[in-house]
Amino acid sequence: MLQNDKGKKFIYREIIEILQNEADTYGIDNIQIFIGTDSHKHKDATHFVTAFVIYRKSKGGRVFYHRIKDPVCSFIRQRMITEAYYSLKLAKEFEEAIPDEYIELLTIPIEIHLDINKNKKYGSNVALKAATGYIQSMGYKCYLKPDATAASTVADKYAH
Repeated sequence: MLQNDKGKKFIYREIIEILQNEADTYGIDNIQIFIGTDSHKHKDATHFVTAFVIYRKSKGGRVFYHRIKDPVCSFIRQRMITEAYYSLKLAKEFEEAIPDEYIELLTIPIEIHLDINKNKKYGSNVALKAATGYIQSMGYKCYLKPDATAASTVADKYAH
């Protein structure tokens, strides 16, 4: 279950219907899906937020997200791989939830946005090869900072 920025909760079927409406309105070729996760360590747990963005090219997007509390992840590499896992999990669950009558929605590209920096001077870079390999091996394109807005901007906003 995901929620929007107003706190309204949505099941996948409702998001699929919203996605179909967006595709009908703007054209399926003008729609993309961005999924990205960010996390923040707190004293008692690590808060992971996975953002699901229906992006309308040159028209903005609609944001949904899911928040999860996990035990504290002390190591940056572990957090980055867990973020990649949650993004991939949402992508797979969403695709599997698409019923036959909406099968054309599977042609909309899903991008996985990783909150990982390409620059080696940043701590998140330690997980770059493992996380990108993981995502790409599952058949998705992945994007890194600064091109990973679903993770580094959208999910970050709701992870605090």
